[in-house]
Amino acid sequence: MKKTTIIVGAMLASLSFTPAQAAETKSLVIIDSYFDSRVINNNVTCIDLQSNPCTNIVTKIPTSLSDNINHGDAMVEVAKKQNASLSIIALRSGNASASSVSDVNAGNFIEALTWVSKNTSKVSAVSISRYFNGTKDCTPSSTNTAAYGGVSKADETIRKMITQLKQSGIKIFASTGNTRGTKVSYPACILDTESVSVGAINKTGLFVSGFAADTNTDYFATSLVYSYRSNIFGLIPNTTSAGNAAVAARYVSGLLDTKFVSVVQ
Repeated sequence: MKKTTIIVGAMLASLSFTPAQAAETKSLVIIDSYFDSRVINNNVTCIDLQSNPCTNIVTKIPTSLSDNINHGDAMVEVAKKQNASLSIIALRSGNASASSVSDVNAGNFIEALTWVSKNTSKVSAVSISRYFNGTKDCTPSSTNTAAYGGVSKADETIRKMITQLKQSGIKIFASTGNTRGTKVSYPACILDTESVSVGAINKTGLFVSGFAADTNTDYFATSLVYSYRSNIFGLIPNTTSAGNAAVAARYVSGLLDTKFVSVVQ
């Protein structure tokens, strides 16, 4: 069944609003490889999978925004740009050393979703702007799946957890991937996720995107949602990662209303 496709766009500089969930204490959980003190403030709590406060581990910071060391911090900044008072839990799930950070994989994702499942009273929604595809179908790569019963079992576990969280009112927002013409990346290809691409809808109601998308894609974020120059990272690039973090933040902030959203049936 085709999902409803939504275009999200807003002029950030002129926004003035009272978030719909301002009275709530629940947070947007951003799952990523690594976070550090560059984006930590009073509204951002950074923890690892054991709920320990994050410490800065990496001693040399690379320049690339797509690097595992920088990506999570950039996603937090994109989310905060949507709503400066948004409460965020930055859930660090990669393995870090002084010089490198491992990317999020299926096993890490299971562990992160397990944390969310145990802390539902603190969580409004989840954003995952990383993807870990297999080569063909909507399955994860085999990295770090052996401890969870292998690829098929890990996939089954992930799908079950996403469905259970959705049923409990916690949506999982996931980026579709940055290469046009390819299949939507895992886990955004899972139907029960809220999948986010970047692009627009044309006059005939078809999506126009330079990135991965399909008929089950839930949101197409326009560049107006997150395009700005960051004091830390420079110009935030046009990617589904940034679009996903922006849409998730706007959802939690109650900003996906008719003023900012066009719905294509």
